Amino acid sequence: MINRFETSIFLLLLVLSAAVVYAQTVQTVPKPRADAVKPALRAPDGKPDLSGVWGVVDRAPGINTTAREESVFLEKLYGRLPNEQPSRTAWGEERYLYNRDPRKSEGRDQFGAREELNPAEHCVPYGPSMLIIDNGAVGVGGYEIIQTPRRVLIFYERDHTIRQIWTDGRGHPPQEELEYSFMGHSIGRWDGNTLVVDTVGLRSEPWLDGAGNVSSKQLHLEERYQRLDHDTLKVQLTLTDPIAFTKPWVRNTYRRLRNWDLVEDVRCWPGSEQLRNQEDLFHFRSDK
Repeated sequence: MINRFETSIFLLLLVLSAAVVYAQTVQTVPKPRADAVKPALRAPDGKPDLSGVWGVVDRAPGINTTAREESVFLEKLYGRLPNEQPSRTAWGEERYLYNRDPRKSEGRDQFGAREELNPAEHCVPYGPSMLIIDNGAVGVGGYEIIQTPRRVLIFYERDHTIRQIWTDGRGHPPQEELEYSFMGHSIGRWDGNTLVVDTVGLRSEPWLDGAGNVSSKQLHLEERYQRLDHDTLKVQLTLTDPIAFTKPWVRNTYRRLRNWDLVEDVRCWPGSEQLRNQEDLFHFRSDK
């Protein structure tokens, strides 16, 4: 009888201890607070105002948490964002595997790709895909959105690149007049509270992400920007490229408003080292 009683007491204490540990763990996860979620701003014309300096979630203001806890905070408010893996064509798969060839002994980055083949490692400018979504890429950082009635400007930390998105109703230039560039030609329109950006005319040299996915000159981007509250921006990016992918590739991210005004000065400096093997670097550059 005594042994049974002692065993019961021991089990009860064990359960209570586990409950205390669980409660302490739950309390470390930030819960949405009424005073932490302020309404999104509006421009004088009544449209959502996307203006501000937007950083990755682990740089969010006012919440002293790790990046993972910040993600949990946003998921509790707005849900987890889906992110697909690309469905590559044979052309896209060949180039992707070339950038990740395990038989090569050269150094690799955190994504497993061969660093020496990443054009960004040689100061080739990033394209919008890397700047918009790929938070883990070195030197990507944040960006400032400046919204005016006729156009939206995005000022990226990386090399202080400026991108303009026309919202005055114009279309893209005819194909024969389209000038290919690293930022491409972007036009925007409002779909309710969402800014929809359409971009064509992108050069094919930059990788699309840190993993080594690439594109052709037929790449077409659609971005959807939605300011969910004062401090949170939701961005969806759809990449369509019939040469590189068998279907559109959809990617999502949250961005958070920074509590300082200036975009940091992040630049690529090649120094005295030249491209040692430019032919290898652009071995699969697309002219299609």
